Amino acid sequence: GGLDLHYQPKLRSRTNAIDSAEALLRWPHPTRGAMPIDRVVRLAEGTGAIRDLTEWVVARAVADQARLARGGHDLT
Repeated sequence: GGLDLHYQPKLRSRTNAIDSAEALLRWPHPTRGAMPIDRVVRLAEGTGAIRDLTEWVVARAVADQARLARGGHDLT
């Protein structure tokens, strides 16, 4: 439960509209602060947890996208 996804809006220059966002994984460690994402990925790969991490990120992003859509923000 210590992982977070943050979203970087993507601006379409032709229409000047934000119609998508990029999901960014973050781990705010309770005692060490923000963990560098490359370290998080190396740790997940080294422990065999990379598949679980990937599945969590995808499931969370899809759930967040659905919640945003229900709120009137249809982002890809």
